[in-house]
Amino acid sequence: MIRTLLIANRGEVAGRIASTCRKLGIRTVAVFSEADRHSPHIQMADEGILIGPAPASESYLNIEAVLEAARRSGADALHPGYGFLAENADFARRVEEAGLTFVGPHPDVIAKMGSKVEARKICEAADVPTIPGSGALDDKGLLKWAEEHGFPVMLKASAGGGGKGMRRLLDEKELKEAIPSARREAEKAFGCDELYLERALVNARHLEVQLVGDHHENLLHLGVRECPPVNISSELLESLWSSAVKLGEAVNYTSLGTVEFLVEGDNHYFLEMNTRLQVEHPVTEMVTGLDLVSLQLDVAQGLVLPFKQEQVSFRGHAVEARILCEDPYNNFLPCTGTVLEWRPSQRVRYDSVLKAGLEVSPHYDSMVAKIISWGEDRPRALRTLDAALSRTTFLGVTHNMDFLRFLLSHPEVEKGRQHTSLVESLNLEQPPPTTYQLLAATAYRALSSSRSGVVLNSLPVEFQFEDHSPVSVQGSTFELGENRHTVSVEGEWLEINGHRFPVAAARNEDDWWVHTPDGTVKFKAVPRLPLPASAKNQGGSLKAPMPGCIVEVLVKEGDEVEAGQVLITMEAMKMEQVISSPHGGTVKKVLYSPGAQVEAGAKLVEMEE
Repeated sequence: MIRTLLIANRGEVAGRIASTCRKLGIRTVAVFSEADRHSPHIQMADEGILIGPAPASESYLNIEAVLEAARRSGADALHPGYGFLAENADFARRVEEAGLTFVGPHPDVIAKMGSKVEARKICEAADVPTIPGSGALDDKGLLKWAEEHGFPVMLKASAGGGGKGMRRLLDEKELKEAIPSARREAEKAFGCDELYLERALVNARHLEVQLVGDHHENLLHLGVRECPPVNISSELLESLWSSAVKLGEAVNYTSLGTVEFLVEGDNHYFLEMNTRLQVEHPVTEMVTGLDLVSLQLDVAQGLVLPFKQEQVSFRGHAVEARILCEDPYNNFLPCTGTVLEWRPSQRVRYDSVLKAGLEVSPHYDSMVAKIISWGEDRPRALRTLDAALSRTTFLGVTHNMDFLRFLLSHPEVEKGRQHTSLVESLNLEQPPPTTYQLLAATAYRALSSSRSGVVLNSLPVEFQFEDHSPVSVQGSTFELGENRHTVSVEGEWLEINGHRFPVAAARNEDDWWVHTPDGTVKFKAVPRLPLPASAKNQGGSLKAPMPGCIVEVLVKEGDEVEAGQVLITMEAMKMEQVISSPHGGTVKKVLYSPGAQVEAGAKLVEMEE
């Protein structure tokens, strides 16, 4: 039996595993990097051990450091969570060689299914449909296969999933440009830079089947996510279950695993198998009433699954929203910063270790929380999720919650017709702040000023935020343009012209964040005594959008460049970002070399138009 479990992961998933272990009476040991010293996942465990510096390669991906932490803590088992080393067969083997129980499938199975090329061969032998694709190829081979089979294509990493190294490409030029970056991402994420190609399915639907198998020849499916899927025939549903189970039986699968499929019409095709706990596992838990982490631990201890296939039942609908620190209106650029306030709704399930004061680091994935709603039917589940998102306060770091609410209201989502190209098809433009949001930010800025000794009841005081009209404040009267508004703040409530609603506000230097029922907005304060124009930052320099590491510099001093030309590639939050020229001109100076760490806002390139 497992007595002490080392959780070889961080953040939300580490907290999720620790919470189940607490119920089961299993002692837990968290590992953490220097950047995660104050992460709540450490407090959720019984103890924690430092395993290295902030970069994942020197901490969470450092096999020797993780195994040493297990030895020091006296752990007799290890749970890899998801991401990092979760699907690393060599790591699983090393864990078992160290005398520990690995909470996951056999290392040989991880190796087989971790290679997307090998997995395709196993599918073909098991009569599981696959998308037409290549084997692992060098750069010339990839270009030749695409030329012979046509575009669009999906470029993928052979050794892992999760979107790392994956690109949807429309022509030869895009493929040539994408290969080097995809290889680097794959190498950093999985320790292997092998790539292969598949035919890209247009407007396909992504469905996945949850499997669980024990060491006593019991292999069951726990339904299809979505949970349950809508607008799908019973015949296709049965085919998905059957294909997933056939694949699991072909490799003698034990532990939790997820088989992912793309569906086009009435046909389904194998996409990949994740040999680990899945990020979306709470959706299955909500409709089955099962604790999947508990099941995973039971299997690892050699116990028999406590139910048969016919005893698995499904109730209602569940939907999961991933909260990501990224900017949906700026090419989904990952964002970092300090959490100023985190206050989740109490009406749904939250998997998160966020708290005020926590630093969202550029070194790790941008997902920081998950919200899971349940309803008796799909419309109720969607409505509950939307309400939870609107009532969740997350200030200090740019995130995607308002974008998720926008998606929930999209007709394709409401009717259950979402597909893999839905987001690409959207014309994303950030909606301007509402008048109420601007007045809310002004009210809290005025309140802060009044507490600093400024008397607001005598003469009007003008407040302004970048790109917005100034607001003149005198007592409770706020003038915006030609309109007057009566505004008052009482605790967590704001009243504007007799309309009362909850509001939250927070400040970080000149950044003012407000959350109202309309959503979350960040305003940049304009000083009441602004600098003269000559003192402002001028010129065409390019800056780092967030902290990260310079991967590649593609220009040098004196180069003539065109608007949109890629100048620098940098890595942040495990993904590569490109810095492109905003206009044509001449490179005056390149300020950083590959390998350099840069802070957000750091000037990278100086240009002359």
